[in-house]
Amino acid sequence: MKNPKPILLGIFVLASLFAYGQTTSLQLVSSAGETFKNSNYQLDWSIGEILTETYNGNLNMLTQGLHQGKYTITSVDQIKNLQLEISAFPNPATDFVLVKMASEKFENFRFSLSDINGKVLQNGRFTSNLQQINLAGKATGAYFLNVISDQTTVKTFKIIKSN
Repeated sequence: MKNPKPILLGIFVLASLFAYGQTTSLQLVSSAGETFKNSNYQLDWSIGEILTETYNGNLNMLTQGLHQGKYTITSVDQIKNLQLEISAFPNPATDFVLVKMASEKFENFRFSLSDINGKVLQNGRFTSNLQQINLAGKATGAYFLNVISDQTTVKTFKIIKSN
């Protein structure tokens, strides 16, 4: 009788070539859901996920769940011929941040402070070319400070709030 080990090894190798263990494609199994696309937008929704959770840290956010969108930034608008110097300091800040404009024409400018999720926390108008923005009482973390003129954001600062 011949040794069965080489025959069994050959069968195992051939079987493994045709077997599939896992796939790398993402799938969601839920009770309902749909995807709608057109040339400009994509809308995804689902119902029936058993568990989702979001954890926020100082600079990061972790979202658990099966259905999460994929966002791709395709362009960033640049303000052309902007002859205005704007700075924000101190950064990191504790109780306030100062925004300084090199121009004396500050009347048409306003600011918007938002958290890392895009929720607007504070809006205001510039009252001088050195504007103080209050951060006291806000949680430690990252914020976005937008300087706006005529409905156009001319500068965005990432402000780190520390203790």
